[in-house]
Amino acid sequence: MNKKIIPIKGMHCRSCEILVEDELMKVNGVKKAVVSEKNGVAEIHFQGKFENEQIEKAVCSAGYTIGINDKKSLFSKNMQDYKDLGFVFLILVIFYFIGKELGLFNLSLTNGGSYSSLPIVFLVGLTAGLRHQLDL
Repeated sequence: MNKKIIPIKGMHCRSCEILVEDELMKVNGVKKAVVSEKNGVAEIHFQGKFENEQIEKAVCSAGYTIGINDKKSLFSKNMQDYKDLGFVFLILVIFYFIGKELGLFNLSLTNGGSYSSLPIVFLVGLTAGLRHQLDL
């Protein structure tokens, strides 16, 4: 069995790895595909001739491209990213005050428990969800 390693651009989580692996396994001759988002590569084990075009089509149908990711700097040069971030922060603050006004953070069900950290947990959950949706 032969092995080839190809670089893949655009992956950012385990779901990306699974999508690419599934598409690569549909290609004739591919016996095993191991994709690493961390390394940005797919290790393809195959029999017969390696079909570059078929592999590229499979990666593209999963929503990614063949190539090496560009190194990203810590800060974005795109002002729209900061506007989006400010907008999300404003929405979170509004949700927090609405939740506080409605008493969502005053959930004292027992005398022994402390629910003072619920607003923080709520904001972290919203931030994580919005970050994934906006892919900031």
